Amino acid sequence: WRGGASETGEDTAGGNRRHGPASGPGISSGITAPGGTGGEAEEEAVARVVAALEERVAMLRREGIAIEALTPEEGAAALPAWNWSDVARAWFLPDDGTLLPAVAARELARVLRDRGVIVLEENPIQRLAIQPGRRAVEGVYAAEGRVAADVVVVATGVWTRQLLHTAGLDVPLKAYRTQLSFWQVPPELDDAAIPPLHDVSGEFYWLRREGMVAVGDGTQLVEQDPEDFRREPDPDFVESARQRLVHRCPAAREAEFVRGWAHLCDATPDRRPLLGPYGGVAGLHLAVGFNGFGVMRAPAVGELVARFVLDEEPRLGTGPALDPAPVRADRFDGFFDFEMGQGFNTHT
Repeated sequence: WRGGASETGEDTAGGNRRHGPASGPGISSGITAPGGTGGEAEEEAVARVVAALEERVAMLRREGIAIEALTPEEGAAALPAWNWSDVARAWFLPDDGTLLPAVAARELARVLRDRGVIVLEENPIQRLAIQPGRRAVEGVYAAEGRVAADVVVVATGVWTRQLLHTAGLDVPLKAYRTQLSFWQVPPELDDAAIPPLHDVSGEFYWLRREGMVAVGDGTQLVEQDPEDFRREPDPDFVESARQRLVHRCPAAREAEFVRGWAHLCDATPDRRPLLGPYGGVAGLHLAVGFNGFGVMRAPAVGELVARFVLDEEPRLGTGPALDPAPVRADRFDGFFDFEMGQGFNTHT
């Protein structure tokens, strides 16, 4: 998937730059790995994390992404409000930005309507319409009636298994819970003082949103029921988010918790998405299993799925042909149990 990530994931960076919408230019993000003070074993662990990240940085640079390596001293000079005492390495992405998925979806719907596409909202899909014998798809049954279609792309995230069950199909997909907290910080901690951050070893991220700092991860790798899960953040997550915020930015020690939420992401056995034809049903395609990174890979994934639908050679833009095997949905057949993993980690 590393090769696939550079093709589908990092092509997304170009897609986002072309199509937006994202926050204004110059938004930065950092990836940090804490430096160890706990002896040789910890130092070796830190070295492994740094080496893994260096490999990914090199991959991104090959794809034309601007990345600047920062020493802790350089970081402290650029962001004096941060605690750099335990940072081993950091990287600054000057062209990075933040994108709100809901805003992007509304904008895409507007663009599609302007081009004559019919967008149906508040009309939940109830089941797939399949020809007898499961030879081909005929459309879907929604709350307001049947919608005929020769091609159906299932992009229903954690609800995918429920929908496929209506056609006697299944897929190896599990739902896991993530959480986000919103904090009001002192006014002197503006966007320049707290740019977006992904702290890899600390397993959290933050970004500015609605005049506050949103601190997240709170991932729970325990299978969840999409129809019955806790949507409020757990108290221990909120406290952990506060501690991580204050540790990395001591000037935020007076930050006040405003609100939070929890929702679900979909996991696959190998942390790769499930794209393209599935189930031996003509016209049925999947675009699911993004392990929390769907919106980041969306431009490239959308193009690849479109080529599957049109039965074209898989490629991105004018680039070379791709081997889609690592992400094809039909690499699996039915559901089987598996251990979930973080979508972004330094282990694989």
